[in-house]
Amino acid sequence: MQNLRKNSMMLIAALLLTIVVGCKKDDQDQDYSAGQENAIAENVYNDVANIIDDAYQSKSDAKGTSGLIIIGACATITLDTIAFPRTLTVDFGTTPCLCQDGRYRSGKIIAHFTGPYRSAGTVITITFDDYSVNDYLVNGTKTITNMGLNTNNNPYFKIDVTGTIQKPNNGGTITWNSTRTREWIEGQSTLTMADDVYLINGSGSGVTSAGTAYTISITDPLRKEIGCKQFVSGIFELDITGKALRTVDYGNGTCDNTATVTILSQTYTITLN
Repeated sequence: MQNLRKNSMMLIAALLLTIVVGCKKDDQDQDYSAGQENAIAENVYNDVANIIDDAYQSKSDAKGTSGLIIIGACATITLDTIAFPRTLTVDFGTTPCLCQDGRYRSGKIIAHFTGPYRSAGTVITITFDDYSVNDYLVNGTKTITNMGLNTNNNPYFKIDVTGTIQKPNNGGTITWNSTRTREWIEGQSTLTMADDVYLINGSGSGVTSAGTAYTISITDPLRKEIGCKQFVSGIFELDITGKALRTVDYGNGTCDNTATVTILSQTYTITLN
């Protein structure tokens, strides 16, 4: 279980927050709401897996609460049994609490484990009870399935999310679904996170708070190196109903905070949050 955080990194970073262009954009170029709200959903649902790993570690090793690098003193953690299946509950209470990572959280995250994380066939199901982060109210289910070893003899995991996120200040509801596989290609034999590398494939879909539907398809595997905040390479397509196809490219393997977006044969450089 100590590696759940490693395998739960953000899949699509904040895509389209700063556009660096020198020309006037047409209406096709100006609608970035799908990319922005997809980024919110990616952040939220990947964050909860990191929290579960953080909490589980505190109950299963000698670090105790000193190992809570995300949660800090904000939550009460219970692990209901020493045998599988197990249930882990992270209760942040009813008043938003400022956690170690600078985010305010309240409510509960609940995870059910059918077996150890590293064991093939283990399924981890994560659900929510009035859980919010920075006033975004989170609902739905995230399921992580250990698929064993692939043809490359690397561990890989199937990640499914079906969820909704209610934005603060009656800002509407984001609907988000994804199905991904994550191949652990480097660092499996060490206990440190710094050398871990993953390749991510799959697809996703959503509906923005304004009612715009979109889909995402990874066309070249996204490479995640734990030492870098963003993906270092990989390409995905963002297909928004009624809009031109967007292609997002994370580059050639350099760890930086930029990517390119191509729309109607025009390529723009974006700065990632």
